[in-house]
Amino acid sequence: VEVAFSLDPRVSAMQAREKEARLRDKAERNALKAAERNAAADAKAAVAAAVAAEAAAEAERARVEAAERKRQKESQSRALRRARGRLRSLCKESSLCAEADW
Repeated sequence: VEVAFSLDPRVSAMQAREKEARLRDKAERNALKAAERNAAADAKAAVAAAVAAEAAAEAERARVEAAERKRQKESQSRALRRARGRLRSLCKESSLCAEADW
């Protein structure tokens, strides 16, 4: 029959050291698990940040491209208006276009 406690102070001290060692080992394992979870969370956060940065860069490229297309369209519209104006002026001076409805 095993006794749960001992009256011998040496045995009690040894049991206390063993219990302390078990608790310390458990605390170290828990700390290691927590560090691993933190490292995994940090890695996920870094990936998420990289994905967000890439999405932001892609959105900025799309915005710049849209602005360039708009600028080109406006430039073409201005050129077309100028060409129509010149054509209108030339036709008004010519007898061939005199009846044209401008």
